[in-house]
Amino acid sequence: MQNFFQTQSPILLVHALSESTKQYPDWVEAISIPNAERKTDLKKLINLLAERQINDVLIEAGATLAGSFLSAGLIDELIIYMAPKLMGNLARPLFELPLQELNSAVDLQIVDVRAVGKDWRIVARPSP
Repeated sequence: MQNFFQTQSPILLVHALSESTKQYPDWVEAISIPNAERKTDLKKLINLLAERQINDVLIEAGATLAGSFLSAGLIDELIIYMAPKLMGNLARPLFELPLQELNSAVDLQIVDVRAVGKDWRIVARPSP
């Protein structure tokens, strides 16, 4: 993480800590946006970005954060790269979603599918 702050370009660091004693370089702006569960309030974050006229946000995240954005209805489009491999039931999921039944599944509208080398690139939008 230390190398991340070596590039002297503006960085917005958002977290859910009530107080942070950590010192950052001058080009790093740290903002606390906690929700009731003491996690980052993603809707407030998106609103903050919109106020700053940041209209396109690329989220490359793990299953937990990706699932949180999807569950909050904050994803307009998914770009999924799929390798031709089958993984077992103990593998980490793409999205952490507490779904137990098929009728709770998130429906997707496929926009584009194309081969990229041996992989597939799938562009999809969550259905309303």
